[in-house]
Order: sequence, then C-alpha cells, then structure tokens
Amino acid sequence: MTEPPIHALTQSEFRIRRVFSRAWNLFTANIWKFCIVTVVSELPVRAYFLWASARPVGGPGPLDGSAIRTIIIVLAFVLMLLGQAVLVHIGFQTLRRQPAGLHAAVQEAVAGFFPILGIFFAVCLLIFGMITLLSSLVERMLFAMVFMVVVIVLLVRWSLALPACVVEGLGPVDSLGRSARLTKGHRWKIFGIILLVCAPLPAVTAILAAATSFIGSSFQYLGQFVLGVAWITGFNSVLTVIYHDMRVANEGLDSGQIASVFD
Repeated sequence: MTEPPIHALTQSEFRIRRVFSRAWNLFTANIWKFCIVTVVSELPVRAYFLWASARPVGGPGPLDGSAIRTIIIVLAFVLMLLGQAVLVHIGFQTLRRQPAGLHAAVQEAVAGFFPILGIFFAVCLLIFGMITLLSSLVERMLFAMVFMVVVIVLLVRWSLALPACVVEGLGPVDSLGRSARLTKGHRWKIFGIILLVCAPLPAVTAILAAATSFIGSSFQYLGQFVLGVAWITGFNSVLTVIYHDMRVANEGLDSGQIASVFD
C-alpha cells in the first residue's frame, strides 16, 4: 500500500513508521520555508561563535564587549523561540491543506511569543527545582543518573507543549498540562522517536567534521551549519506530526478541526 498524503491520517492509531514518513513529507513540502526560517533564527548564535573564534592569540576579539555579547545572546534566544513557533504554524497549515505563508506564520509566532517564552522559563524552573530536590534526596554517586532519567521523563512528557501553545493558543501552564495529557500512554513510543532522531547526530557531526577537515575550517563550519539547520527543521517536523497524530488518536479529530484556531 502506498503512503497516504500528509493530511490524510484519520485512524485512531499512532505508529512510529508513519510518524517518520509523514514528517518527511511535511519537511519536503516546506523545505525552503523551513530552511529559511531556521537559517535566520540560527544566524545570530552561529555568527557569535564564528566571530568569537576570530580572537587573535592573546589579543582582544571582535565581540569582547559584554553589551554586544548580551545583545547577540538575547537576539539569538528570541529568534530561536520565534523560529520554532513559525515552523509549527507552517507545519499545521500544511497538514490541514491551507496556505502556509511565511508572513502569516511570523505574525502568529510574534502574537504568541510571551506564552512560548513562559513555557521555556517554566520548564527551566521546574527542572531546576528537580535538581534542588534530587540533590538533597539522592546520593552524589547516583545523582547524575537519576537526574538524567528525570529530565528525559519530563522532556518527553512536555514535548508537545510548544505545538499545543501555538495551535491551541494556550498559556504556559495549560500547554504543559495539555502535552502531559496528549502523551499519556504513548510516551515510550515518543521517547523512541526522539531517540532515533537525536542519537545519530553526534556521530554524523563527527563524520562530517572528519570529511571536511582537509577542505578548510570555513567549509567545515558551513557543513556543520547546514547539518544543524537540517536537523532542527526535521526534528520540528517530527514533533508537529506527533502532536497532530496524538490529537487524532486521542480525540478523533481531523486536521481542520485540530487547527481551527487559525481560522
């Protein structure tokens, strides 16, 4: 049987193979938009590290001023969050067979920026709280292992918070709760999907670095940048499809109903 188009999933079933297939279709359908958004959102931090590496040995670098560093870091952080929201918006518009324009996506992302920012700070605060709690309850030798397990569990539990915030217009706390409800009963599968996406990245990065090392540092850095852009867009495509399929599986809604907040 041939794979249905990315908008055609209607059965109440969640399959890993189908997630990857639909995410690939979603990615290829919007490859230029996704890449443009990701390149723009990644440029400040990439430029910062590139310029910082231009520091002469023992001399001042072009970005030694603390004010410049702060501005670049803040800009990079804001663009990163906005970029993620734009990718989710475009992905869902594509899933529901609606126009997925960059201008409208950016408008939606800017309008929902503060709830998205709230999700980031809420997750950081909760994880910091878990660190404090675990450090007082767990032996030092076991702390790293327990902490890693807890963080993985929480990140899988909250992995759909951003799509819930962007698509449903929820606040930070409601988005985290929504993600927890949607992922319930499927977290092992979601963990497996995320692991399959993330695990090969260090090896691929090392192979790329070795393959481009004889060409020159500029080409090596460009290769890493391209790889990073491809991975970020692919990972967001996967999360968008997971969120869509979780709502279909749990609620029996079609793409148009799921994304009705855009109307």
